[in-house]
Amino acid sequence: MLIENRAFLEWAEYSANLYGTSCHAIDAPLSDGCDLVLEIEVQGAAQIKDRRQDARFIFLLPPSTEELERRLRGRGTDSLEVIERRLAMTQRELKAVRGFDYAVVNDDLATCVSSVKEIIEAERTGATNEVRNRYSIPKDC
Repeated sequence: MLIENRAFLEWAEYSANLYGTSCHAIDAPLSDGCDLVLEIEVQGAAQIKDRRQDARFIFLLPPSTEELERRLRGRGTDSLEVIERRLAMTQRELKAVRGFDYAVVNDDLATCVSSVKEIIEAERTGATNEVRNRYSIPKDC
């Protein structure tokens, strides 16, 4: 019912589970001038893109498919079936990177966080030329 009433800014089914971001949850922080970072997948990003022209989209890329698989297996939390499904999903999601404003390779957590902060600051101040070049979508994606 909430989905039909558009109570969510975005929602999606991911790995057989439903996830979403309620409009109510973001209204107050946005009204207060806060920047919000949503960790969502490409279905949700497409919905937000249609509803919020002020949103900016940063795609976090794995260093490689092999590294992503190593990380998923190393967690020890998912079955082989879930890992295989997630890897297949990743291949489909990587095709959506062209619809994003920026791409950051998540090879080191501290560096990745620093890059995202740099992008947010550039967007906030309007000084985006340099960061758009530095974090542009790779040609091989």
